[in-house]
Amino acid sequence: MGINCLLPFVKKYSTNVNINRFSGQTIAVDASCWIHKSLAISVSQTGTRERFSRIFNSHIQLLKDAGVIPLMVFDGLPLPAKEKENARRQSERRERMEKAQTKNISTTQRNKLASQGQEKTYHDVVECIKLCLCQRVKYVVSPYESDAQIAFLLKNGYADVAVTEDSDLLVYGCEKVIFKLGMNGHGEYFELNNILSGLNTTNTEFVHGCIAAGCDYLSNVRGVGIHRAFSFVKSGKLFEELKKKHSPANYEDLFQMALAVFQHQSVFNPTLLTVQPLNPWTEDPGDEVKHFCGLYPF
Repeated sequence: MGINCLLPFVKKYSTNVNINRFSGQTIAVDASCWIHKSLAISVSQTGTRERFSRIFNSHIQLLKDAGVIPLMVFDGLPLPAKEKENARRQSERRERMEKAQTKNISTTQRNKLASQGQEKTYHDVVECIKLCLCQRVKYVVSPYESDAQIAFLLKNGYADVAVTEDSDLLVYGCEKVIFKLGMNGHGEYFELNNILSGLNTTNTEFVHGCIAAGCDYLSNVRGVGIHRAFSFVKSGKLFEELKKKHSPANYEDLFQMALAVFQHQSVFNPTLLTVQPLNPWTEDPGDEVKHFCGLYPF
């Protein structure tokens, strides 16, 4: 989920933190990560979804007990740019659910497979929003993906830090992100500026390297991992080097489309109550690119 191998690649620039460090600050949470996590825990432990809402609520309570102000951010419509990746994940979930029905496996094995095959539903999201309302926790439903929405919230001062399991947030430009937040309050904390400094790279080079390494919107060229992708970017000859690795004839066009998603995906402006691009377009990119980035229909 996110950029192939990004977090191990930049782990040396992270610090271990406790959520108490951010007391008094607003933390934008990728709610989908907590939904999937809560579903997986409930099904793996009980074989059912019966503990789902309690587990999700316990994550919210973790932040509140630390004096943090939670801002839950939910996914909206499926993003056209992610259609292939979503189809792949759905296929994997179906396979795991089918394996969970296999005879002669233990209950533990069955529950584990079933937990990996759970799919987030509209009713799951509604249940979590109801919990937010009961807890008086603010929330936002993104036009499309919560990643871009969280980036907008941090960039414009609605939130101070992000919590997620998705490395995409760094590519979207989130300056401060906590990954792998456990119920003990500990997590891995990254600051984008520290990553750029440590890698001795610009933000543009960082984004290009991450896309070339493989992301949800564009698969990597075979044989090109994140180390090689960044070396190609630093050489200033990314596309020439990828051609030597037999990249598709239209790879550069696909790359530009993926780049457009990271820069211009549709987000919701809570002040103006309108949908807009994450960053303004400098020129009209055409209907195809706008559709790819999520042309909000309402």
